[in-house]
Amino acid sequence: MADGSGYDIVEIDTVLLGDLVNIGLVAPQFINSRSQADWHAAANMAVQINHAVYGFPHLLCAYFLYTRDQRIAAVSTIDQLMKILGDSPTDDYRLVGNMDSSWGLPALWINSYQSSSNFSTETVAYALHGYTKSSFENMLKLTGLCNRSRGENHCLDGTFREYQDMPAILFAQNKTAAMFAYSEQLFNILKDSSIDDYHNIKLTPLPIGTAHNQPLFFTDALVFRRNMSDDMLNASGLFAEFMGTPRMQAALVGSGDKPGSIPRYLLPISKSAYDDPLLVNNRFYQTYFRNLTGLSCPTVGFLNARKQLQATILDYIGYAKVNSNTSNTSSSSSAASVYEGFGKNLLTYVWTLLLVLLQFSMYHCFPMIVIV
Repeated sequence: MADGSGYDIVEIDTVLLGDLVNIGLVAPQFINSRSQADWHAAANMAVQINHAVYGFPHLLCAYFLYTRDQRIAAVSTIDQLMKILGDSPTDDYRLVGNMDSSWGLPALWINSYQSSSNFSTETVAYALHGYTKSSFENMLKLTGLCNRSRGENHCLDGTFREYQDMPAILFAQNKTAAMFAYSEQLFNILKDSSIDDYHNIKLTPLPIGTAHNQPLFFTDALVFRRNMSDDMLNASGLFAEFMGTPRMQAALVGSGDKPGSIPRYLLPISKSAYDDPLLVNNRFYQTYFRNLTGLSCPTVGFLNARKQLQATILDYIGYAKVNSNTSNTSSSSSAASVYEGFGKNLLTYVWTLLLVLLQFSMYHCFPMIVIV
């Protein structure tokens, strides 16, 4: 707060960054150019608004398709994926992953939109409010791959949201041909798989578009409150830069705090982290993650557009949930209503913002850090 109390550093997903900047909660930062040169391009893009840097990128994530089938791993479009998995429901799982989320389903659509064109991040951000229903056709195809012959669709009906590890367990037990999830779900897959399976698992960015297969990156960043003292600002900057160093990045994603354990399989923002001894011999980091390029998810507008997008997509694909757990919807709704009240009394609700961010982190790919 203005009097120096409250949070100093908050870890957020940058899909919220523009909204926080617009209401004056975070301050721009002066970044060491040497550190910035080591940032992944998508992470660099995600923390900049109007050519000012508002945060220190911390971690990346993106949607991936997991499979053991080389044919599936080689596809680059949703139509190619449908051709291999089939377009008719079966008794067995073909594809598993959670889409029952007002954060996740719209994020998948943005990924599809971006992978179906050569549009820039700015154009994709505009599409949050100017979309046409024809752009949802790929979502109809993707959700259809989750249909089973008994009329079940666990991707949409809340099953995989309630039992979050179930898709990874199904994949680990060879009960599905493919799975889509963030990179860190590889930890759960390997935890429940046999040692011999390590070299059988293949990854590719989720082929959800029609033009090319390029990941859409989500970036976790450390942001600072406004009106910090010079000493506090300097200390915060040193901490944030330390967290972004190649060695610290490798330790975070590679479980360096517990030698010999399974890596966390988050994606580092530091390009040099891939050369660290913790990651340099890891086949997943070197084969599948190291050279990934792509755009950053829009950093403004997603919060207010997501629920309408979710409803519109579900309406387009003709899906209506019945007797499902609505805790995620109610949590998201309460978060949105709290957010809308900020303009009336900003300082009163600064701490309430942390609850909004915490609720967001529960349904997205990163944990949240708050330092006071």
